[in-house]
Amino acid sequence: MHAVRNGATASGLSISLEGVADAPDDAVRVEYRRGGMWVLCDREPTRRWTKGLATLLGDAAHPMLQYLAQGACMAIEDAGVLARNFVAAEGDFPLVAQRYQDERYLRTGRCQLMARIYGGLLPCGRRRSRTR
Repeated sequence: MHAVRNGATASGLSISLEGVADAPDDAVRVEYRRGGMWVLCDREPTRRWTKGLATLLGDAAHPMLQYLAQGACMAIEDAGVLARNFVAAEGDFPLVAQRYQDERYLRTGRCQLMARIYGGLLPCGRRRSRTR
């Protein structure tokens, strides 16, 4: 059974999609935080992006904050790795998906975490107090 729980607070919205992805804790958590003028979305890196005959790529697999401007690049790289592995594995999808995840996890996880770090360092990423 897939459970969807939403929780809204003054600081943002939290959504938990339990059982949708095979994350190690069997839950995918996405945090939406308001910072400046945008709603920001990222998630802790996870190793499993595939279930059955479906696999995720780009922001669906590894959402990241915008501070490195790498989200679209990661999706393009994902597509290239999937295509190369699909040809090499002669259509054996479980093997394709496993190779794809193994090859992409460290790079995408590093980008996710570095974007978070840069967001804390750059003036546009820091929370500003509003005083009048």
